Amino acid sequence: MRWLNRGPQPIPLAPRHRRVWRGLRPRCSCGQRWRSCPDRHATVPVVAAPDPRRRNRPAWADATVANPQVGRAGRLTPAQTWRANGGRW
Repeated sequence: MRWLNRGPQPIPLAPRHRRVWRGLRPRCSCGQRWRSCPDRHATVPVVAAPDPRRRNRPAWADATVANPQVGRAGRLTPAQTWRANGGRW
C-alpha cells in the first residue's frame, strides 16, 4: 500500500488562526503545529470591507420621491407628498 503525499494544504484566510487543544500538543486551526504556523505572527490577508459611502441598492429600489407639483388632477395632495417623501418636502 502506498501513502499519497498530498503536500501542504492551503492556509485559510483570517480569522481562522486560533490555538486548538484537541490533542496533546497545541495546533493552529489551519491544521499546522502552533509554533510552525506561518501566519501566527504575520498579518493575515482579509477581504477588504466595502466602502460605506457606496450605495448597496440599485436605483429602482430607492425611496420614491413624490412629484412636488400639487393641486392638479391625478397629482398628490400636499399631505400625500409629505408622507411619500418621508416627512420632507
